[in-house]
Amino acid sequence: MAAEQGLIGLAAYLALLVLAFVRLLRGVRGPGPMVARVAVVAAFTALVAHSLMYAAFLEDPLTWTLLGVGTALAVLPARVTAPEAEPPPPRSVVEPAPA
Repeated sequence: MAAEQGLIGLAAYLALLVLAFVRLLRGVRGPGPMVARVAVVAAFTALVAHSLMYAAFLEDPLTWTLLGVGTALAVLPARVTAPEAEPPPPRSVVEPAPA
């Protein structure tokens, strides 16, 4: 990377990686689907490690897909629940009229 892009390109690449990991890891222990977020971070880490062998990291659609999915999972609420139903009104016990 440094040989192709120079020190400025290397610094920009490292800054992109740091910011991407910060974005994916921010609030992982907080609310939201934690297992899915950890899986996205693991896949992104594997992609970064694999891309050290070739120069198409930024052109790889999987890079942007993982960043998008990780961002979407980060903003999901912890648990989507149905609103609690109101209890039925109390029934009055009325004895039937004599026939």
